[in-house]
Amino acid sequence: MNKHAESNPTRNTLHKVITMPFKNRSKTNTTKFKEIIAGYATPKVIDWVLKNKVDQGAAASFAWSAQDKQLLKKILLDPTVVPSEVPLSNLRYKKFFQSVIDNGLNADDVRLFQRHKNKLPLRALGLAYDLADFEAEDEALVSNKKIEAGFYMLEVTISPKSYSSHLPFILTEAPRKGTELTSFPLYVKAEKITKRLIKLDEDTALVIKPDPSWAQKDLKHFKLAKLTRNFFLSRLYKKLGNNFSLQAGAAVSDAQLLKAWKQYEHIFTRQLNHQRVGYHVAITTEEKKVIPSAAEQMRNLIRSLLK
Repeated sequence: MNKHAESNPTRNTLHKVITMPFKNRSKTNTTKFKEIIAGYATPKVIDWVLKNKVDQGAAASFAWSAQDKQLLKKILLDPTVVPSEVPLSNLRYKKFFQSVIDNGLNADDVRLFQRHKNKLPLRALGLAYDLADFEAEDEALVSNKKIEAGFYMLEVTISPKSYSSHLPFILTEAPRKGTELTSFPLYVKAEKITKRLIKLDEDTALVIKPDPSWAQKDLKHFKLAKLTRNFFLSRLYKKLGNNFSLQAGAAVSDAQLLKAWKQYEHIFTRQLNHQRVGYHVAITTEEKKVIPSAAEQMRNLIRSLLK
């Protein structure tokens, strides 16, 4: 590990986790297991995807180092180490992870992962939260434990009795004394997976409160997938119409990230405000205020072509 890594508290802690010996069927294995998967192995793959533009269709291949192979085989394939709640006794999962460890990944694997990811035990691997982490309280769904601080992609599918292309869905942080209530609004098209980014600054409980247009039983899919900082930035910048690279991402300060996040949040808040004033009023009055002038649009077009 280089000097830069040693000076990074997160990496230094992770290094201690990786080198700490396993204890057979120990409860501490679960924490160690999830930290290695979410904090060590997954970021390596994500950075490879972003660096080689695999998510944009480019062809590339990824291979684990000998040290990484040994570590991953220990935590994924050793029955004396794998936490009991992780369903890796399933032969299909074992074959899948064995192949990923031995052969690495390529662009086709990434596409297959995107297509079939909901069939993988992402929650058990510590990579996502879903409806199993929520309980009904009065008319709402409340997380039964605090959701870890970090970056997430929210995925929602609602299937109401009556079709709608604009179903309001609002995820909120549980109220806390002395803090302003934070909400993450999203408009969902019935029967379709709709996504948005989520940023949690601290561990917090989350609340889902159904709208009059849909009931709890209509919420067919809910997932909070953990993202690395780089992947979060790549999707954040894409939504704002900006380019992203790993090199540029490393130089983004927390203040710059917060500024971009506020711009991203404004997009969804604006949609919420438009819905409140009505569609016709929104497009004839409110929307005009945010449409760039013809001259500004031309400048943006020239700027994008010169990048």
